[in-house]
Amino acid sequence: MNNLNKLSNNKSILCIEKDKALQNEMINHLKQNFTNVYQSTNGADGLNTYIRNKPNIVILDLSLDKMDSIELIVNLKELNKNLKIIAISENNDNYKLLKTIDMGLEEIILKPFSLNKLDFILKRILTELLPKKVEKIIEKSTTNQECFNILKLSINKNINLINTYKGIVLQGVGTVENFEENMFQIKVSKTQLVAAKNEKFTIIKLDGDKYIYATVLKLDLKTKVLTLVKPKFIDYKARNKLSNRVVVDNSFKASIFKDNKLMEFKVKYISFQSTSLCIESKNTNIKVNDQLDLTLGFDLKSPSSLIKERKFTKIFAKAKVIRIDKNTNNTNIIVLLDIQKAGQNTFKKYLQNREMETIHEFKNKLRV
Repeated sequence: MNNLNKLSNNKSILCIEKDKALQNEMINHLKQNFTNVYQSTNGADGLNTYIRNKPNIVILDLSLDKMDSIELIVNLKELNKNLKIIAISENNDNYKLLKTIDMGLEEIILKPFSLNKLDFILKRILTELLPKKVEKIIEKSTTNQECFNILKLSINKNINLINTYKGIVLQGVGTVENFEENMFQIKVSKTQLVAAKNEKFTIIKLDGDKYIYATVLKLDLKTKVLTLVKPKFIDYKARNKLSNRVVVDNSFKASIFKDNKLMEFKVKYISFQSTSLCIESKNTNIKVNDQLDLTLGFDLKSPSSLIKERKFTKIFAKAKVIRIDKNTNNTNIIVLLDIQKAGQNTFKKYLQNREMETIHEFKNKLRV
């Protein structure tokens, strides 16, 4: 493996750790390799230190003061979706949650750990930062039965599962336990069970970046077993930060003014780049490729944690219609969003608030 000192040349790193003895030990060690090493002991100062210095890698504790560690990760990823983050933690609730929620962490290290283990992880990350060739893989189409045949090879073995909970991506491990004629069963963690119950499906990741979509037929809360049917291969791509979808809250409003008429829409999911607008009508004069002037309104939480109030605010966007789905009682209009510059930071803050609220909601469901 490449020498850490050589790989870390001209690279910078930030260590955010509230245990001062552990921090001093890590800082002294990191200074032997990295050109610039920054440090902080709490979440709020750590965020400011990152903004000032823009290090390549951040190491952070999952039990920080002055800003929740999960909120800090969301803020850091908002500033730089490609930032390399290593989390270190005691065996607590945040550790258990972040072992399954996909927040773009490179690694989560359980305390106590050795500096040699940290070096190994840093070498891997720095090696991944080196330029590399990207090969295009072309998959042949496969049938439902072929999915079953491949899954049968994994019986009594661990497989990787991907779900979302209201837009929050969760990854976990399950064990294939049983096959019947048209169904199969996987024993999963409570995290994955709660997410699959909410979504009614799960995605199975196989070796070679192959993905199988399977529908949940039933689930057993006591045994934590999912019974799945209709497996099929799908093209699955991880979303980048701007296209991550979140579920809106009850305050969210969306409307356009077209042909001297105000049209109000329901929105379930939204991202910074796109959304689906639902209107209770089969007849609409909106067409694919139409350019719409869209108004979005929502309650925005006060920036001060001392003030518990919310304020309704509005932002404006251009929306390009890319698809129209007409159903029995309504019409879904899928649009690409171009948020006006004046409202971009406000909208990002709303998305970030909803992401944090959803994570806390999910944590509460796990405690039930």
